[in-house]
Formats: sequence, structure tokens, C-alpha cells
Amino acid sequence: MPESENDDIRLLRWRALLQRRSTHCFRTRVLLFLLIMMSLPLQLPSAVLVAIVSVLSAVFILVAFRHRRIDTAIRRCDAWMRMKRSQVARRRIDWDNLPEAMPIAVDASHPFAADIDLFGASGLHRLLDISVSNEGSRKLAQWLTDPNPDMDTIRERQNCIRDLARQSHFREHLVVEFSLVSKEKLDGTSFTNWLSNDELPASLRVALPVSLLLSVGNIAMFVLYGLNLLPPYFLLGLAAYAIVAIAYMHVRNTFLDAAITLDDELGRLNVVFRFLEEYPVRAGQSLSTLLDPLRVEAERPSVLIRRTRRNVLAAGLSMNPVTMVLLNVAFPWDMFFASALDRKRRKLACVFPGWLDTLHRLEALQSLANHAHLHPEYIFPDIDTSGATLLTARALGHPLLPPASRIRNDFELGSNRDIVLITGSNMSGKSTFLRTVGIGIVMANAGGPVDASQMRIAALRLFTCIHISDSLRDAVSYFHAEVRRLRALLDMLKNEADRPVVFLIDEMFRGTNTRERHVGGGAFVSKLAELGASGLISTHDLELTKLADIVRGVRNMHFREHIVTGDMRFDYRLREGPCPTTNALVIMRLAGLPVDEPQPETSGMRNDE
Repeated sequence: MPESENDDIRLLRWRALLQRRSTHCFRTRVLLFLLIMMSLPLQLPSAVLVAIVSVLSAVFILVAFRHRRIDTAIRRCDAWMRMKRSQVARRRIDWDNLPEAMPIAVDASHPFAADIDLFGASGLHRLLDISVSNEGSRKLAQWLTDPNPDMDTIRERQNCIRDLARQSHFREHLVVEFSLVSKEKLDGTSFTNWLSNDELPASLRVALPVSLLLSVGNIAMFVLYGLNLLPPYFLLGLAAYAIVAIAYMHVRNTFLDAAITLDDELGRLNVVFRFLEEYPVRAGQSLSTLLDPLRVEAERPSVLIRRTRRNVLAAGLSMNPVTMVLLNVAFPWDMFFASALDRKRRKLACVFPGWLDTLHRLEALQSLANHAHLHPEYIFPDIDTSGATLLTARALGHPLLPPASRIRNDFELGSNRDIVLITGSNMSGKSTFLRTVGIGIVMANAGGPVDASQMRIAALRLFTCIHISDSLRDAVSYFHAEVRRLRALLDMLKNEADRPVVFLIDEMFRGTNTRERHVGGGAFVSKLAELGASGLISTHDLELTKLADIVRGVRNMHFREHIVTGDMRFDYRLREGPCPTTNALVIMRLAGLPVDEPQPETSGMRNDE
């Protein structure tokens, strides 16, 4: 039985035991309460009655504490079961049991982000993401969509991810601990906005000392008045104090209210940073290096956050109008804690962005490391600096397909003028293979593991033209949108000063008629070859396969199918040469559409009945 299933069974048994203990504690508490109530009317000596009630009450309190601890353990057990089940879902590609996908806005002009299933309900980002913050999720998305990654950065990430993949206890504990205090992800943006924008008026630096002096003077005058040593001059002091307080009432209505609304976020941030600070790690590990910025003794995040929360809670005491008057009548409570918060804000503003950046980078690395941990058969690509090939892969698979149905193929792409025309029948796997290559490149450039037995990749940029959509708002037709996209590819190829481009194109010019599609497709492929480009183009146009005979750098590969007892079967294996079969008429005929029976000798269809 897989380890994850054993974990689930153990957790279920443990939870059942905890639930029985919780039920026992509840019944004991009810019984003790009834005994206390029944003891009160007894005609016993006072000392005896007090002793009985005290003992029963003490036992009741002890049981209540135990009950609370057991219920907390149940919540923790539930969180662990959710974590383990989500891990199983990630390994099995079970979308129904994964956490909801975080919406990521994708720019339509991005070279590849919208084309290879990186985002959305069934996207790579959702499969990988285990971040506890929105910004950590966005950092992972940023790495996946980096159009021009640095090779040294890729190597550094690979080393970190290899090391972090072994830290499953840390990774899972972080998610579990955070889930106990929040069902929503952290939003550090609101806190950083507060740090940057909510500065107190400079005049408060004068008003606060004046208010403190007036407060002390009023108290002194009031005491002297009570001792009949001074007339009621404190009334004049109160009037002056009230004028200053009213003049700065807006401070309370702006700065303090904004800070108090951050109390929940501060609490959640404190849980995360305290865990990161206190988790035991050995020196020299990648995790230790990553956490070092959070473990500077004098400026630990949890310490500064906790102090800030104390000021926030003190300010919150004056939210009630009655307590506001009582707290501020003799002491400038609001201005004092507003000033204290402002000092904390200035201090945090210097260090907090760095803490958050450390957290978000750690989260992105942990998401990729978790993927490597769940799939130990995946490999980290070798970075090729020789320039011989752009991409060489053995047993390359699509990580978003269920493992049981995943077919892996070998593929190699040269570094100069290597254009592969991939032909094949409908549903034979052409588009899926383009996405397989695209996701493999994206994962390699992000520094993550790739579903392959071997892979070498050069420093390259990716460009795709797979998902094209028209736009009613911009009055752009499908064909026009595709033309603009392909034009963007030519512009990108003409600017290859940094590094070469690998393109993936699915069915060029499908938005026009057959003749123009053939003429335009041939001219475009010839232009790509002239520019020395390398990439893959899938097509149904078998006439384009003839370009391999007349245009240097163009070669053919294909997928095929066969018919068994009236059903189409696909093996999704990539083969050399142009596709010898077609199946459009067969699909129509099997669906019951009125088409003529194709002749075996002209259809190109093999029948292996």
C-alpha cells in the first residue's frame, strides 16, 4: 500500500481516537457541572460545601483545558489529512481534490503564457502551487512565465530545489500550521501598502508632547484642587487639552482604523514567520541559507510583528465611543499609540519588504521542490552551453496528463535552422506534443524538474502560437489575430541577439481557405528557414510536408492511428517522416454523418481488423 494511503489510514484512526476522547471530556464536563449545581443547595457546613465545590470546579477547569487541547489536536489532524490528500491528488493529477486555482492575469501579448496550460483550473501552476501567500503564488507564476531566464539563476534554483525536495516535513508543517489559523492565503500587499502610505502628519510630533504636558498639568492641578490648594484651573487645562484632541481626531479616523483592520493579517503573518524562525535546520542546508535573513536576532520578524500587534490592540480599545472618552479624557491615548505605531511602521518599512521577498522566494522554491518530491522519477535538465542543440529529451512526457495514460517520446531540436513539421490525423496527439515540449521548456527554465529520463537544454526563449481567439471588443477576427501573432514571432526572431528562439505553432492559418492556407503556410515556413529558426509546426496540410525536399532545415515527423474492429486507436508515438494516414472521413462516418465510404487504396487509411 502506498505511503500516502498508509498515512491517511493512520490519521483517520488517530482522529477517531481523539474524537472519542473529546466526547468523553464533554460528558465529564456536563456531569461535573451538574454535580456542582446539585452541591450548592446541600445543607452542609460552609467549609465542607466550599471544599466540595472548589474541588469539583478545579476538576471541571482541568477537564475543560484537556478538552480544548483535544479539540485543537482534532483540528490539526484534519489539517494533516487535507494536506496528505492534496499531495495524493497532485501526484495522481486529480483536479477535483486540489485547492482552487489562484487567478493569474495573462497578457495576450506574452510569448507563451496563454498557450500551454500554465494557468487555470487544469493548469500547471495549480498543480505546483503550495504557497501560503498570494505573493508566493505570483512569484511562482513569474518564474514560469519568465521569457528570458538567466542560466546561472536556473542552476542555483536547481541546487536549492534538489535540497529542498528532501525537506517534506518542513514543507508540509508550514502549510498545516498556517491552515490552522486561516483558510485564505496571506495578502502581504495590504500590509506593505500600510507601511508605505499611512504616514502620520508631521505636526503630530508637536501635538503629542503638548498633549502629554497638558495631561500631566491637568492631573496635577486636579490633585491640588482636591487638596484645596488651587482654584479649578484644571478646567482651563481640560479645555485646551480638548481643543488639541479634537484638532487631531482625524488621526484616529484614518491611521488607527487602518492599522486595526490589519490585525488579522498581522496575526497570520506572525504565525508564518514564527514557524520559519523556530524550525530546526542544520547549517549548510539550502533551507538554512534561505531562512538566514529571517533569523537575525535583533530584528526577527515575529518579534517586531508581535510588538506592532500590541500597539494595534491598544489602539483598538478606543474603538468603543465610551471607552474612547474614558481613555482619552486624561491621557492622549489615541495620539500616543498612533505615534507608537508610526515608529513601528517606519522600522518595519525598512526591513519588511526583504522579509516578504525571502518568504515568497521560499514558497516558489518549495512548490517546485514539492513537485520533485512527489515525482522522484523526474529529472533536472542539464544546461547545455555548447550550442550544438537547443533541446534534447528522452522519454519526455506531459506532466498534466494522468500517469496511467501518459505516453513519452524522444525528441531533439537543433540549434540552427531546424524546423519540424508534425503531421497526423485528428486526435493523434500533435497539439498535446507541442504543449509537452512547451511545458518541458518552461519547467527547465524555471529550474524545476521535468518529466523525462534525460534532457539537455540550451539558453533559449520560447514562443507559441497555439490558442488563438478572436475579439469582438477589438473587432479582431480569428485569422487577423493569428496573423498578428505570427508577425510577432518574426519580429522576435529578427532580434535574437540575447539567445535563440524555439517556436511552437499549431495549425497555421486555419482561419482561411485551403488554397490560401497552403500558399501562406509554405511562404511562412520558408521565411522561418531563411531566418535560421528552430521549432515545431503541427499541420493537417500534407502538402506542406513537401517543403522538406526543397527547403533546407525542414524535416517531417508524424503521429498516426489505426482501425481495430471499427474503432480508431492511437498510440501517440512520434515517428520520423510525413504521416501516411488521414482520418477525418472516418471520424465523420463513425459519428453517423452521411459521407461516402473511402476506398482503401486511396484513403491512406490502414485497416488492422
